[in-house]
Amino acid sequence: MAKRKKSQIIKKVGLPPGSLIYVGPEHAESSALQLIRFDATTCENFDPIGISELSKSLWTNGVNWINLEGLHDVALVEKLGNLFDLDQLLLEDILNTEQRPRIEQSEHYVCLTLKTLHSLKQSEIVYEQLSLVLHANCVLTFGERPGDIFDTIRERLQHPDNRLTKRGADYLFYRLIDTVVDNYFMVLDNLADQIEILEDKVFTSPDQNTLREIQFLRKELIYLLRVIVPLRESLSKLVRDKPVYITEKTLDYLNDVYSHSVHVLETVETYRDIVSGLVNIYMNNISQKMNEIMKVLTIMASIFIPLSFVAGVYGMNFTNMPELHWKWGYFVVIGVMLTAGLSMVFFFRRKKWL
Repeated sequence: MAKRKKSQIIKKVGLPPGSLIYVGPEHAESSALQLIRFDATTCENFDPIGISELSKSLWTNGVNWINLEGLHDVALVEKLGNLFDLDQLLLEDILNTEQRPRIEQSEHYVCLTLKTLHSLKQSEIVYEQLSLVLHANCVLTFGERPGDIFDTIRERLQHPDNRLTKRGADYLFYRLIDTVVDNYFMVLDNLADQIEILEDKVFTSPDQNTLREIQFLRKELIYLLRVIVPLRESLSKLVRDKPVYITEKTLDYLNDVYSHSVHVLETVETYRDIVSGLVNIYMNNISQKMNEIMKVLTIMASIFIPLSFVAGVYGMNFTNMPELHWKWGYFVVIGVMLTAGLSMVFFFRRKKWL
């Protein structure tokens, strides 16, 4: 999980609103700008493309998808914002990768900021910020770093005469959001597998590593809730406000994405409850194992109590102890001790304590 550096936070302190400073993890890759323009019959891809060439290549009748990979190039983000007349405050939020999912609307555009998820090993989830701006016949996507989850959409655009190419920019806007939300379900499936593995460990061989894995997964689910809840609220606001640049049909599709986000949220809450229950089960199993160990130790101590008593009696240094001078005294005492020990073992087995 990427964290902001203190130096990045300090740079923003005291600056006026709209100051463009990138806040997020450092990336060695260079930022890249891509343009895909299409209509019902044609699709053209410019990858990469410069900002000056971009301004000359935009279609007025078709749909333009402008994709920026790498927010750390602040100058490029600012030039792109100026080209489409985006507010400085909006660009400031786009450059802050710690921004919570939110929706922002104006007379000319709507911007949705959300998180894309990538599953790694050991239940770790990588969160990357993605901002989508719907502007007239253009859709702008601001990715945190090179690489995204939209290859399927790019492949569909290469084949004309389908729903994606026949509809406007608002439908592309919806499809990008829908792809992100659908990817959440893949991450949840991976989390479900991890939870099942942890359940088996908790019931079979719980140890300190198991507890650490449970706590780590619990933190991931809590952070995931902080991502899903505002996204659900943003989608609800988008559908409720009904922007004029989004058609009624596309709003119906967005309402379906909102329903998916509610499903994701309910699933995450269920997983969180399950993981919280695993902590209680782990503690109960550890306590039960400790009780079993203490029971065995107590039984062993109980068996040796009478034996220690007999040994202690005949260990006293008294002169007048007749059994000490008896020929069979040693064997009789050993027999008594064995009889007492075996009797107690038999008694414990009868009580089903052994």
